[in-house]
Amino acid sequence: MKNKYSTFLLALVTGLSLTACAGNDDESAEKPVDNEKVEDVATDVETPEEIGDISQIGLGVSVNLGSSKVDDNGGNAQSDTTVAGVAFDADGRIVKVIIDTAQSKVPVNEGVVDAPETFKTKKELGPEYNMKPASGIDKEWDEQIEFLEEYFVGMTADEVMNMAVDDDTYPTDADVLTGATLKISSYQKAVANAWENVVAADGVESIGLGIHTDLGHSTKDAADEEGAAVQFEDNIALVGLDVDGNVVASQTDTAQNVISFTSDNQLDGEYAEGTTKKTLGSEYGMKTTSENIGIGKEWDEQAQAYDEYLVGKDANAVSAIELDEDGKATDTDLVTGATITIDRFKAATIKAFDNVK
Repeated sequence: MKNKYSTFLLALVTGLSLTACAGNDDESAEKPVDNEKVEDVATDVETPEEIGDISQIGLGVSVNLGSSKVDDNGGNAQSDTTVAGVAFDADGRIVKVIIDTAQSKVPVNEGVVDAPETFKTKKELGPEYNMKPASGIDKEWDEQIEFLEEYFVGMTADEVMNMAVDDDTYPTDADVLTGATLKISSYQKAVANAWENVVAADGVESIGLGIHTDLGHSTKDAADEEGAAVQFEDNIALVGLDVDGNVVASQTDTAQNVISFTSDNQLDGEYAEGTTKKTLGSEYGMKTTSENIGIGKEWDEQAQAYDEYLVGKDANAVSAIELDEDGKATDTDLVTGATITIDRFKAATIKAFDNVK
C-alpha cells in the first residue's frame, strides 16, 4: 500500500459487476467489483518523507490510437491523448499533478468525415462523460482522476510506474480502489514522461494544464480513389506560475496523429500508439523549411521559443498576444524564434491559466 496513512480502514460493499461506459476504451474501462465483501482491513504503514517545494515541472503525454475501428455501424477514428502536468520537488517527489485526457472520436462513414464542431476533454465533460451510473464507487471520471492526482502526491515517477496492477492495468491496491477503479497505464506513462521532460522551475507556486483539440489540415473526405483521413491535433500547454500568477516556466507540445482509411472504407493499417511533435524532434523535419524564411529552427525549437517568450507574463498578457490572420505571431521578439502558427498554442495556454492548481 502507499505510505500515506498510519492506519487504513476499508469497507467494500457487496459488488456490482461493472461494464465500461462512455467510450469502452482502455482509459474509461473500470474494474469489476468483487462480489466478496471485504470488511475492516487495518494495515500499518510508514509515514512518507516530507515533500519539498516545487523545483521542477514536466509535461508528459501518452497517445493511444488503438480504439479506431470499422464495424457494421461504419468507421470511427479515435485518439486518446492522456496528459500529465507535474510539479516535482528537488528529490523528484510529486508536489502537484494535473491529469486529463482528450478522447476525440470522429465518425467516418462511406468516406465522409463527420467532424464535430468542438472537442472537450474528459475533465471538461465532467458529469456529461457519464461514468458515474456504472461506477461501483459512485464516482465520475473526473472525480476518480482527482483522487489519483492526490494519491500520487509524495510519490516519485518510478513509484507511480511501479504501482501494483493486474494484467489489464487495473490497480490492485485496496486503498487505490476506494477512489479509482480505472485502468491506470496511460496515467502512469504520462507521469513518467513528465519526469523525463522536467525543466527548472524554482519559484513556481502553482501549475496549470490546458488541452485544445482541433482537426488538422490533413483531414479529408475520400476522393479520386483515395480514402478518407482524420488528423487529430491536441495542442497541450503546461504553465508553472509564481505567487503573483506570472509564468516562471512553460512547456508546450502537440500530439498530431493521422488515422487513414482505404478507398473501400477500411482502416489503412493497424493503429496503436501515437506520438507528439516534441518527441519526434528533428524527425519532424521542419528545419529545412524554416531555413527558407530565415530562422532555421526545428518545430521543437520554435515551441521552446514560444515557452521562453511566456516567462514573466500573466493570463492577461498571454490573452493579449497579437496574431495575424494566419494565426502567427506579430511581435518581433517572438517571430525571431517562432514563425509557426501559434493560435492553438495560445488557446491551450489560456486554458492552462483557467485550470491552475
